Amino acid sequence: NGEALIREAVARERLQTNPDNWLSHNLLGVSLRMQNRNPEAINHFLKAQTLNPNYDTILYNLANAYQADGQLNTASATYKKLIAQSPQHPKAHNNYGVNLQSLGKHVQAKQHFQRQLDLSPKNSRTLFNLAISLRVLGSTSEARGALKTAIKLDPNLHAATLELADLERTKGNYADAK
Repeated sequence: NGEALIREAVARERLQTNPDNWLSHNLLGVSLRMQNRNPEAINHFLKAQTLNPNYDTILYNLANAYQADGQLNTASATYKKLIAQSPQHPKAHNNYGVNLQSLGKHVQAKQHFQRQLDLSPKNSRTLFNLAISLRVLGSTSEARGALKTAIKLDPNLHAATLELADLERTKGNYADAK
């Protein structure tokens, strides 16, 4: 991705003149994440966090990099730290919920999706994620409602449309599965 390469070059140039620039480490981490170079990104997010431990965006980026790198337990611990530091973070609860789903912890994931919806009730992606956990937990009626609301909010959220169709087929509601 050309944009990521440009961002990487700019951040590296800034770090040559000021190696303790937390913002440049964060920017470099973001550009490396865009290139799926997660271990390198993690190193720069950790350096940025050391230099500026109270900036919640760094923790958010770090948690996402751990998640993308398959370090699910470390991502989980980082999301917990982020939520403790910034409980109103605009995306932390949703992403932590996805992390918990990856760990098979759907009850806890559901709680974080619901908290995210308290913060941003019209978030179609969070509704979709909630529906996945609800379905796994056997709450198909609630899952159906969440999926229908997600689709109403974002008709282009095709994953929700497919999940709803699959749910209806599984329940024998073939007419509603279309």
